[in-house]
Amino acid sequence: MFRTLQDIYNYLDEMFKEIDKFCSVCRDCCKSYCWLLEEEVKILSKLDVPILQLNKAFCIDSFERRDKKILLDNIPTCRFFKKRKCSIYPYRPLFCRLYPIQLIFNSKQQILFVIDLDCPFASQRNKQDLYQISLKLKYLLTKMDKQLLHSIVKQYYEVHKITKIYRKNFIKLLRVHLGKDKLLIKPLF
Repeated sequence: MFRTLQDIYNYLDEMFKEIDKFCSVCRDCCKSYCWLLEEEVKILSKLDVPILQLNKAFCIDSFERRDKKILLDNIPTCRFFKKRKCSIYPYRPLFCRLYPIQLIFNSKQQILFVIDLDCPFASQRNKQDLYQISLKLKYLLTKMDKQLLHSIVKQYYEVHKITKIYRKNFIKLLRVHLGKDKLLIKPLF
């Protein structure tokens, strides 16, 4: 059972342990809003990481400013992306650890889990590899503490309300319906 965010981090780190060799030549995913869960806000605040709240969502503040106004037009590169590496790698949030998996909401309860094929790691996976990733993701979701899962989904839904997926090159892995007492997962791959 995955009871804590750290349990999820450990599982995802193992699931994507081979991704680093691809990241060293790309890191396009670091050119993104780095969304944070409320628990991560508490942890990163203690490390003096600047955090910005946009409506009910939080992100690492990497935005440019002009005349003290935040420029929201351009998607920023994460401020911790230095020398082609993440300078807070051990503390990176779920958003980063989950990538190349992204969540697309059809509604508050209907979620698509997709894999971003613009990621070199994902694009070089064969069908069997992608199928294995979808099985591991399904396992994570079914074994996750339901309150923790609801909390994560709720916070990612807040992100969804103020952003849109700007990458269009993806494969759908799972369709998830998250009810109060039920979790229905339909493999799409």
